[in-house]
Amino acid sequence: MYRDGVGEGQLKAVYNTELTILTEGLMKMYANGGRSPPLLTFIVLSKRVNTRLMMMKMNLQNPPPGTIVDEVVTLPERYDFYLISCAARQGTVSRVPTTCSG
Repeated sequence: MYRDGVGEGQLKAVYNTELTILTEGLMKMYANGGRSPPLLTFIVLSKRVNTRLMMMKMNLQNPPPGTIVDEVVTLPERYDFYLISCAARQGTVSRVPTTCSG
């Protein structure tokens, strides 16, 4: 499941409420059908950050689309990563910092 519009201070509340409600709902729904619920991956997207990523070996050019940065500039206490999802025509590319729980 993708979740957008969550601020840094809201992550714990989203995890404790929305993810719990979703998981419990899936468990009830699948239990009524006599089946095991599917594994769930909960991904939170955040687009309003000030981190800029550039390639040092390429004269500080933008990274190519599809680049994932998941160490050094990320938070070690959760699976945190930056995804370069598209090419920038001008300036620096917008990257999507993402947290994955599952």
